[in-house]
Amino acid sequence: MLDIPIIKPRTESASKVTDGRITLDHTKHLTDAQINRVIDNMRLDFQHEFSCVGLVPQLVGLQMVRSSFVSVYAAIDGQPEFILGAVPQIQGVFGIWGFGTNKTKRAVPALTRYVNDCLIPGAFGSGIATRLEIRVPAQSQWSIDWLCGACGFVPEAMLPGYSDVPHVQLRFSNSEYIDRYVHVPTASDAADGGTGTGTH
Repeated sequence: MLDIPIIKPRTESASKVTDGRITLDHTKHLTDAQINRVIDNMRLDFQHEFSCVGLVPQLVGLQMVRSSFVSVYAAIDGQPEFILGAVPQIQGVFGIWGFGTNKTKRAVPALTRYVNDCLIPGAFGSGIATRLEIRVPAQSQWSIDWLCGACGFVPEAMLPGYSDVPHVQLRFSNSEYIDRYVHVPTASDAADGGTGTGTH
């Protein structure tokens, strides 16, 4: 499991960040019982996302967390309420997943900052990822709004045959690393001797 720092390593070195009553930390610090509590108290829309691909959260949730390449949790007043992670699919491509309790929305601002400031640049900047993907049911409007409106994911394809369960899935991706984390030589670089000092 990769420990992508939860806060920007250039500003602080801790692996945990506290934002008021919201704490983010790596799931390796959680017990199985704490993870199972989040699973057992999962919001109905997250339960629906599992059922849309024919999965039962209580049967696969713990393994999903423990086997992920990176996973973090958001706690409210010390109680874990949301878990977010990434798993490798094919070389360079990682699938993002997440689920939480009815208190999830209270942690959204902190989670959004984590995704934009830590997860995306950490995955792309390390060279291990060239693409992040997520699949959600077409009816999951709350998740879609968050992914597209706050985290830079873009709708890419409809997947009507994604599972044996007859629900249409939508695939979203984020490939901003091309512009933000990988330097692409430009004409201005040639003018300054190829030093690559232009802004991006």
